[in-house]
Amino acid sequence: MDRLHKELKGVITDIQRFSVQDGPGIRTTVFLKGCPLRCAWCQNPETNERKAEVGYFKERCVSCGMCVQSCPKSALSVKDMRIVADWKKCDGCGSCVRTCKFEARVLYGYEITVRELVEKLLRDQAFYKNSGGGVTLSGGEPLMQPEFSKSIFRGLKEENVNTAMETSGFCPQAVFRDVIQDVDMILFDVKHTDPVMHKKYTGVSNEIILENLRICVALGKVTVIRIPLIPNFNDDDKNICAIINLAKMENISCIHLMPFHQFGQEKWHALNRKYLFENVKEADENRIRRIAEKLEAAGFSVNIGGGDNYQRNI
Repeated sequence: MDRLHKELKGVITDIQRFSVQDGPGIRTTVFLKGCPLRCAWCQNPETNERKAEVGYFKERCVSCGMCVQSCPKSALSVKDMRIVADWKKCDGCGSCVRTCKFEARVLYGYEITVRELVEKLLRDQAFYKNSGGGVTLSGGEPLMQPEFSKSIFRGLKEENVNTAMETSGFCPQAVFRDVIQDVDMILFDVKHTDPVMHKKYTGVSNEIILENLRICVALGKVTVIRIPLIPNFNDDDKNICAIINLAKMENISCIHLMPFHQFGQEKWHALNRKYLFENVKEADENRIRRIAEKLEAAGFSVNIGGGDNYQRNI
């Protein structure tokens, strides 16, 4: 990889080491910033926007006012003994985050070069080798930063590290083909087979997504379908049967069920965004089990919640 690409910068939110839920073996998962979809149930809303953002956890705040004094954009003020933010003025510089001693403010997103990130990822190379693991790019959506993602994959493959990408598959076909050249495994989200329902809950139709799924298979990539299992959206028999037919048609043998949970709710509030799934109950275990059994009966290897054994674990 040439020097120009090594110094290319991307924006990430987190590097999660010793992960066993985003591909085989022990892995390091990198969460990139930016996503073209706006899934109503999103568990990582802090990765939606490409730019850095500040989250505010008001229950931790003691209204000391230090953040107000530190803000160079005057985006913060005190009103009725409370800290009030003008989110339109906030540019995510992080001054308030660095000032806050109570972790009431959190910075989501920071720049890093390809060289810096690859060096960090290679520190766990022994764990990848001994466990059959590697590195997974997730998000957000890695395809929103195509040159950065492609360069990370290229740098890792030069060191013989197994690579995986978790993706919604929503991007131009030429971009998709280019980015996945050095990707060993694609963890491909299939949220719904109906384009109208897909657009209603994610903001985009699924035609491009399904075409890119076909490209994965045509290029011989190890492809796993991941279904974010959302109550009253895509957990009905009709949609599950449609996904079964899709997977069989594309000769895909492994399906992951990723049950809906409310772990991301607090982050929606911290980002001052309306969360439409506020009162939606988490996925029912009996329903999850029945769907898993239906998929297994159709001949698929099924995993619930991700992981490296690719077998049903509920």
